[in-house]
Amino acid sequence: MATALRPRTWENGFRQPATEPQWVSKSGDQDSADQDPNEYVTPPSKELVSSGTHNSLGVNVIRTWPTLYDGTSNPHMQAASWQPPEEVDVLIVGAGPSGLETAVSLVRQGVSFRIIDKADGPLVAGRADGVQPRFMETVAMWGLAPEISEEGPLIERTAIYKDGKKLLFYHSHQSDSRYRGLHVITQGQIEHIYIRDLARHKVLVEHSSMLANYAVDKNADGSSEEAVRAKFLVGSDGGASTIRKSLGIRFDGVSTDIYWGIMDCIFESDYPHAWAFGFSAALDDPAGFYRRFGGQERFGVVLVVKGMPFEVDDALGPDFAPLRKVARILYDDRAPDEDAHTTWGANHRQGAVAVIRPDLWVGFSAFPSETERIAQYFGGFLQG
Repeated sequence: MATALRPRTWENGFRQPATEPQWVSKSGDQDSADQDPNEYVTPPSKELVSSGTHNSLGVNVIRTWPTLYDGTSNPHMQAASWQPPEEVDVLIVGAGPSGLETAVSLVRQGVSFRIIDKADGPLVAGRADGVQPRFMETVAMWGLAPEISEEGPLIERTAIYKDGKKLLFYHSHQSDSRYRGLHVITQGQIEHIYIRDLARHKVLVEHSSMLANYAVDKNADGSSEEAVRAKFLVGSDGGASTIRKSLGIRFDGVSTDIYWGIMDCIFESDYPHAWAFGFSAALDDPAGFYRRFGGQERFGVVLVVKGMPFEVDDALGPDFAPLRKVARILYDDRAPDEDAHTTWGANHRQGAVAVIRPDLWVGFSAFPSETERIAQYFGGFLQG
């Protein structure tokens, strides 16, 4: 049976989880930095009737956020107050996080735009499950950081198991940013926050609209056509981007069949840790490891050597032959107290082995001589 662990957020430098609902708190739940007069303040929500769709909460008679289509252009019932212009500065194709972020930024700069998406509404489930501190710093400039942080908790601990054996249990990396660690929030929740913010600025996301030949020429059911003139076209329509293909730009990435899930629930388990990242298959080879983390160029093993290239053989020795086949090697011959690789976890006199994620999160570091500890962490990663 899983047991709850005492929260350590205060010791790590950020506030404790709330013990009571926000509406009970007399002091409010916003950080003082978000009250900076130089920060952007979102305007109050506008009363835009954007949907006649109802849901399990009841009939949509209020003009706020009760339905899936609130803040979007519902194909079944267009809002009478929404009359998009035929000429704009920017046409954004794709209403995922990147397209919506572009829209949220443009609306604050007074740039006219329209944003379309072929889907009939925001993402319901799946895809991304968390955001990094740098993301929080960006949305803070738009005044949206509190809305993001209130959706989910911070990940404070990470545990990795393989075949029932614990490979790793660390406190999650804490950034120097005041937003500290990884915030749990789904892509669908982020899209809803952006869409709601655009609705405050009297902008609706035009769903069920498709792009053809750099123009919106029909909606999903083909019942109407419309021409839009724009000075700039932003292609944020995903990996299968129509715009990218029409320009002959190749897809610079890896397509995988990875299934990932995150749950907010109470479950019965004999796992001793509150947070666990699990994998459906063993990490039994470098290729498999990279497939699960986005490719060797995005998730790498970095070997930092306190020396120059001609000294690498003596520094590493035969035990590191498998590692050298897959690791990227950095050389640093400066004294330890002048070490520039502390970001990589390499402030050791002899150098270090570090596992680096795309966000520069250091998953593990050790002395090069600690071969047993390294082997236990990788758990078969270097074999074969």
